[in-house]
Amino acid sequence: MATISSHVLDAFHGCSASGIRVLCHRLSEDQKSEQVFEVKANEEGRIVEEIDFTSSGENTFELVFFSDEYFREKLGESYAGRQIVPEVVIRLVLPDPEIRYHVPVIIGPHSNTFWWSE
Repeated sequence: MATISSHVLDAFHGCSASGIRVLCHRLSEDQKSEQVFEVKANEEGRIVEEIDFTSSGENTFELVFFSDEYFREKLGESYAGRQIVPEVVIRLVLPDPEIRYHVPVIIGPHSNTFWWSE
């Protein structure tokens, strides 16, 4: 089985984004989605989830990081209604069903960045 992992960092507060909700969907060739997992990051802002797929099968996934929800919880009413990019969505095409894919993400109220490694 492959593994998808992430370390989510909160650039605004300078800490790990503990508790951020992360959703993963598998996308079919006709763009239909099937939920694979939904988790909240641990106290270190990390997620680690195993996923099952074949290299010749449907190997396109979307990770959704609910950044607006996270910052509303952290910043309260002063933040409400100010976000025009409510989620960070990363589409992955995974070639190997037996390795770990690590996708760290840095989130802020007005910017996001990510990278990946195996």
